[in-house]
Amino acid sequence: MKYKYSELLIAREGLYRSKSGFEDKILAALQGTRELIGTESFRSTTKDAINAELSNYNLPLLFSYRDLANGLYNEWDRLMLRFQELVDEHSTAAVIDTSEFSGLKRAVEQPTQEILNLIAHPDLTIAYSAIGGMVGISNPSSANIKSHKEEALQSLRTTESQMEAFNGELLGNGVTTTLSTIASGLSRSRKLLV
Repeated sequence: MKYKYSELLIAREGLYRSKSGFEDKILAALQGTRELIGTESFRSTTKDAINAELSNYNLPLLFSYRDLANGLYNEWDRLMLRFQELVDEHSTAAVIDTSEFSGLKRAVEQPTQEILNLIAHPDLTIAYSAIGGMVGISNPSSANIKSHKEEALQSLRTTESQMEAFNGELLGNGVTTTLSTIASGLSRSRKLLV
């Protein structure tokens, strides 16, 4: 998973514009449907059946589509905030790419181990002893290096597990309920057409 906050903000704005345009079309369809139901142009059992279908199926579907557009936009915001909360990343310049984590771990492990091997080499200890009288210098602390390496690796492991937890996040109930309502309404409408 790759998370780039600036791209999500741009996509969020695009979603908002699409949602607004979609809502305008839904409102126009709702108005047209209401006008059709309220028309006094003709009266008959056919008109009553049309009104019933519009009132019982089409209007609820239009309302559900509007609710879905709002729900998706709100869900987008919720998930962005949830990500920031869960992964503890708030920078608008943040880029997290989990596919890079194993390479990052290797990039910390390998050079650190090479440095630790150099520090442990007997020739280095002899060299430090030889110049120790002339210059105030001592052999670097391998414990310090190991500690910093572990901190870096732990940070990567923590971020990785937080990203995995975020990937398990589900859509909110509002969106899934609205989708179920739409599917049910479409199913009923199809049955009427057959």
